[in-house]
Amino acid sequence: MNVYLNNIYITTLQFKSLGLVNIAHKLALIKSNLPDSPFVWIVPLALVVCSSLWGLTTKRIKGKPVPDIKEEKESSPSPSSPPSSPSKSYNLFADLPPEMVVNILSILDGKELASVSQVCKKNYTFISECNSLWRDMFMKRWGDESDAIPSSGESWKALYTHTAKEEQKRLSFEPYVYLLSVMEQCAEWTDAKIWKQQRTANPKWWWVERFIEEMANLEEVYLIINEGEESREYTPTGKIICKGSQEVIGEFRFLSVADTKRKFSGVYLELPNLCPYTGNTLGYINFTLYPIVQRIANPERIIRKGVAEFLRTVTYQTRGILARTDTNYYTHIVRLADFPLENVTDRLGLSDGNALLETEKDSPYIQNIISGAQKVLELADFEGYGLKVAYVTSTHNPIRLMGDLNGKSLAGLRMKIWVYYCSILKDENMWMNFRFSSSR
Repeated sequence: MNVYLNNIYITTLQFKSLGLVNIAHKLALIKSNLPDSPFVWIVPLALVVCSSLWGLTTKRIKGKPVPDIKEEKESSPSPSSPPSSPSKSYNLFADLPPEMVVNILSILDGKELASVSQVCKKNYTFISECNSLWRDMFMKRWGDESDAIPSSGESWKALYTHTAKEEQKRLSFEPYVYLLSVMEQCAEWTDAKIWKQQRTANPKWWWVERFIEEMANLEEVYLIINEGEESREYTPTGKIICKGSQEVIGEFRFLSVADTKRKFSGVYLELPNLCPYTGNTLGYINFTLYPIVQRIANPERIIRKGVAEFLRTVTYQTRGILARTDTNYYTHIVRLADFPLENVTDRLGLSDGNALLETEKDSPYIQNIISGAQKVLELADFEGYGLKVAYVTSTHNPIRLMGDLNGKSLAGLRMKIWVYYCSILKDENMWMNFRFSSSR
């Protein structure tokens, strides 16, 4: 066992010295799992597999000599077809049961597996015909987002290859500047009955239809899906148009969560959702706004109003994280804010009703705000004054404080509430100092 450990350690260092960090990492993982595994054959076999991935039988890689690796006289096989003759240098499958070989090959991704299959005819035949290997690879990569299975006469390898090509084609677009996550629980979207029907009929993209419906109610701008893409299964794209001038002021595309994480790599994609009132991430909107991105110095007032209305609505209706894909700067649209309770006594209630995520009386959100404010009053010993936080109908902000203060001040009493970030348009890092309409 110690011999195997020493060999894998030396070989790992050789891979690192050549800049092959990914392969070195795989070897390190095998080494870390080795003491708990009875299969001592894993190490030498894994070394052979990983070596064959990069053709290390040649004397040089990018002009650098390879230490301790014998030069091969045979030329490298063509990547487009199986080699004409097997290489004796890689007896990958000798004396090993097929299931053990599959276990080793399963640590590789699609590109690496294709490289191993080009080493010799035996590798090519085994890998090409190993349906379980390609099935497991398909499930590992797309199992959570696709229920596809091979059609009659089709192999799992063929399905994997086809799906990989479709994915590559789908994600070959040039990203727009802004990326916004769409959360599941968004207020004021279409009727609940329609929501249920759409979610059942189209579980992957129901939120796109609902979003387009909601944005149709804007006064200054409207959205259109590009011609011929209304029935596309993935990444529908469209334009943002100013109603007054009929000028195209931006473009957008919708992305699934999986495709977004494959296309982009910002830290904002891995942040946990801490707000209990927004639900899971349904997908993403990747969009651009020409007046902002092109830094138009003095756009017409109607254009500025349209841009401001679109951004206020799209951020409020999605409740997610907004990021710039060019700088990776991001901000949370919904955040936990600190509110002074003395604001509840004025005509605006909790500072500004626009910040509330919803205003339905029986919603858990409103009920938690009311009970939370009441608890703060009780802890501050205000029970004797008959103060009560109540819900008032037909008002911009329904949260109100009822009772006689009797001169006792609420100054210093505060509570934390999940609210919409109303100052989103004032974020200079996000909008690059773009001058919005003055009525903001």
